[in-house]
Amino acid sequence: MLRLICIKLPQELKHRASSLTHGHFFSTSSVKPIAELPNSKNPQFVTVSFLQNSCGLSLESAISASEKLNIENPKNPNSVLDLFRTHGLTQTHIRNLISSRPLLLLADFENTLKPNMELFKSLGFSCPSLVKMLCKDPRVLESDAYTLVEFFRAHGFSDEQISTLTMKRPPFYFYDAQKIFKPKLDFFKSLGLSDLEIAKLLSARPAILTRSLEKQIIPCV
Repeated sequence: MLRLICIKLPQELKHRASSLTHGHFFSTSSVKPIAELPNSKNPQFVTVSFLQNSCGLSLESAISASEKLNIENPKNPNSVLDLFRTHGLTQTHIRNLISSRPLLLLADFENTLKPNMELFKSLGFSCPSLVKMLCKDPRVLESDAYTLVEFFRAHGFSDEQISTLTMKRPPFYFYDAQKIFKPKLDFFKSLGLSDLEIAKLLSARPAILTRSLEKQIIPCV
């Protein structure tokens, strides 16, 4: 009844490794081991040291990541790392995750990061599947995940279907569900589809939810 074509939305990530410490630029040809760098109260030095020693980043990666955050107090970053380990992430997982999204170390631990990790676990994510999903878009840990999960639950999606949606499209957690998703769900209902049928269709083909209702969905019916 519906002729819908999936659309892939490619993403590009760009990383730049350049930094200034004690008035000198680091480069891959003249980088010193962290132990040989002069110890100081320079915030960047503290951040680079933490990223290397606690997160396992190389010096070059730590310097690049330190351009995006400033660790003044290690309490929150240490809590974040402990949470990751509690949920089964290895040091390699942590290194890759922090390299991709350094700002996770400064995320709101009690109100956002910890509840989101527990929520994804409750949806049935195993450690390998959780890591795979987070590698696609680690920002999902900083989202209001509970609101979106409850939205889909209220519209007949099972936790298994929500976890499938999450795995396929982590960026969904940054959409306004009431504005973007609900009109499509209402339209499919107007065609006579039940909540169960809609949930089955959209968990299999979640890209439908991001299309224009007027320009791409209705003309295909």
